Amino acid sequence: FHTPANTPHESKTMTATQNSTTLTASDEEKYGRTSPTTYKLTPTQIQTFHSTGLVTLPSVLSPAEVTEQIIPTFDRFLHRSIPVPGKDFCDMSKPFSTPFEEWSIVNCMLPTLYHPPFQNNIFEVLTRDIVRQLHPELDMMKDYDQLLNKRPGKRDAEFAWHQDMGYWPSPKVLGVEETAT
Repeated sequence: FHTPANTPHESKTMTATQNSTTLTASDEEKYGRTSPTTYKLTPTQIQTFHSTGLVTLPSVLSPAEVTEQIIPTFDRFLHRSIPVPGKDFCDMSKPFSTPFEEWSIVNCMLPTLYHPPFQNNIFEVLTRDIVRQLHPELDMMKDYDQLLNKRPGKRDAEFAWHQDMGYWPSPKVLGVEETAT
């Protein structure tokens, strides 16, 4: 599964007005974050995803989960206290020889590989639950994770909208029937 994001703290999504998702008082009791590990989608949210390719989901993570569980690990990567070898930690917008202080976009490939305690973090758990609701007919699993951080004050920290599927191995090469990014 994949969630479009420019940084760990920012993602581009449709607003609730754009996707016409409205919850009634009774919906709010049954949908959304219903337990520490469950985020229940409304039928409208599922339909919106399948018709437009995206949907805005409010309050998937609490502010406390972000500040206490996600940001501290991301900060450890950004401060280089979690070692990531070679080109798996780089600024892909500049030559690999560029000093770290001059990077504009910090790119850390496979953070859960290099820091196994971050595997199955709350974001992964909830995303897995959401993906299962969007594609119940598929046995999907995470294949890849990445941390991207636009450094403050870097005017050239641009990460244009793009699709990764053009770079991904085909289902035939992977030995599966379908892939999704």
